[in-house]
Amino acid sequence: MQNEILALNFYRDRYGDLTETILQENSYSQLASARLQLIPALNAAKSIGMQAKSLSLSTEFPEYLECLGLPRICLVGKMIGDDIKCNVANLSAVARMKRMGIPIIVLYSNHHLNRKDERGEFYRDLLFLADHVVCPTSSLKQLAQSSSRSGLHFHVIEDPWQIKSLEDYKNLNKNSSIKIIWFGAALNLCYLHQKLLDIAQSKFDAYDIEFTVFTATNAVNYFRNFLKENPDVYPKWNYRFVEWNGYMQPKQFNEELARAHISLIPSNPNDPEKQGASHNRLVDSIRAGCICVASPLPSYKELNSLSLLGENFSSMLHSAIENYNQLSLRYKSLREDILLPFSPKANEKKWTQLLNNVLN
Repeated sequence: MQNEILALNFYRDRYGDLTETILQENSYSQLASARLQLIPALNAAKSIGMQAKSLSLSTEFPEYLECLGLPRICLVGKMIGDDIKCNVANLSAVARMKRMGIPIIVLYSNHHLNRKDERGEFYRDLLFLADHVVCPTSSLKQLAQSSSRSGLHFHVIEDPWQIKSLEDYKNLNKNSSIKIIWFGAALNLCYLHQKLLDIAQSKFDAYDIEFTVFTATNAVNYFRNFLKENPDVYPKWNYRFVEWNGYMQPKQFNEELARAHISLIPSNPNDPEKQGASHNRLVDSIRAGCICVASPLPSYKELNSLSLLGENFSSMLHSAIENYNQLSLRYKSLREDILLPFSPKANEKKWTQLLNNVLN
């Protein structure tokens, strides 16, 4: 048995041994789940003397199952869950590891266990085979535990921040341009849409607002076309569109957040798949020096002393603008200590503790 950690991960349209690609700085493959969960876990493993290997599997290429080897630990990263060929190949690999007595750690970042589709079936099978499950929030841990077999070990390891330096809050002059940003995955656009419809009913005409939409190219195009075809439904702001460029991360991410005064993070607290959501978007916005206006997700409530949480985004946004200087002074005095659990150092410490416990 080799002193190796084997990571199984999803990488669209590329298969086999992708260790160098996954661990490469600024790799285009680094989805949020890889940057925030898989790669920190592999780096922690390397810090305690383990070798890291990463495989992307599909039944189209059964020969890659022969690359599994005899690792000390098998780590399963986030899977898309609706690609049958990848699902079957990865479940086959996990079952083989299980049969050989190799401990299985699953990264569980979205609550899929109650879904009635292929993704739900995949994760129910996967967690049945797992020994350990790592969640980014306590709320997701509770949701997953309630839907899983007994004897499965659950752990909380918070996502590490991506904004490396603690940025100052910007000066805001209500008579000049006020910069607001929304960023995230395309799937979250529906929450932004609803909040913008609500905000449009309020009076923000007195402010000169630049609103940045920072997301994947297809989502940017969708938003831009919707705005063009429906010019009167959203607030009369100056809209700025920025396409996420994987080759420019984390530099682009840092720059876009650091230029904003306010970050909007709408969601749906009643959606089971959002009730366990990570703190990461809120944490990075706060570290970038943004006043955050966000939905009251369970994880966000843990940071309510550093943000404005609620359902009435119009009222909260107005408060964020009118009380910007007072809020920024208060948050600045609190945020460094409160955000320590989300540091890369804290993340690595938790991972090394877990890996050492599994090995021993």
